[in-house]
Amino acid sequence: MLQVGSSRILVVEDDPLIQRMIQAVLKEEGYRIDFAGDGAAAQKQFQLHSYDLVLLDLGLPDVSGFDLVPVFSKVSCALIVLTARDTESDEVLSLELGADDYLRKPFDHQVLRARIRKALKRRQSQSDGAEISGDTVTIGPWQFDPGRQSLIDDKGEATTLTQTECDLLSILIQNAGATLSRDQLCEMALKREWQPGDRSIDVLINRLRKKLEEQPNDPKHIITVRPVGYRFDSSL
Repeated sequence: MLQVGSSRILVVEDDPLIQRMIQAVLKEEGYRIDFAGDGAAAQKQFQLHSYDLVLLDLGLPDVSGFDLVPVFSKVSCALIVLTARDTESDEVLSLELGADDYLRKPFDHQVLRARIRKALKRRQSQSDGAEISGDTVTIGPWQFDPGRQSLIDDKGEATTLTQTECDLLSILIQNAGATLSRDQLCEMALKREWQPGDRSIDVLINRLRKKLEEQPNDPKHIITVRPVGYRFDSSL
């Protein structure tokens, strides 16, 4: 079982002041911390160690953080993007590429601490199988395997899901037939309150549809219920 307080975190950030602030916050929680000041160093650290969470700055000196999001999101660690950019399009793109959360600078110490705890708890729930049993679930032509965080086709080929995608799909399946609001999904899947204008759930739903649905623009399983939220249909 993952022990949240002993989790290993990679901080990819080139600003020394922000590094020191993050280090102070994380040390109080008892986390093990590694730092990387650019993309090359981050990828080297990622190859050497297994991480439970990555805090990733988008504005790195040698590469765009957007290029690293898919690299880190392919494995089971949680990923929180940190950025001074204040545009909705950057947040949406980060989530579309596979980030679990998005935090704008400057951020409050308590907010950072809370977001990290929630991301690690989601990862722990998934690794413990708390969200759904380890058995596969049939969804149309797919077998959803929450243990492997994968959708498996009839040829045995797997499409990998990010941790957050896996959590969200598990929640939808557990509540099949019921309409869940964005507020409920945000609380259940992201462990935070939904705020007006927050598109995180919509982006995650679109990501799932692209992987799950034969025609993402005409979904048969993850149905939009306007203006409330979404419903999972397991009948097909």
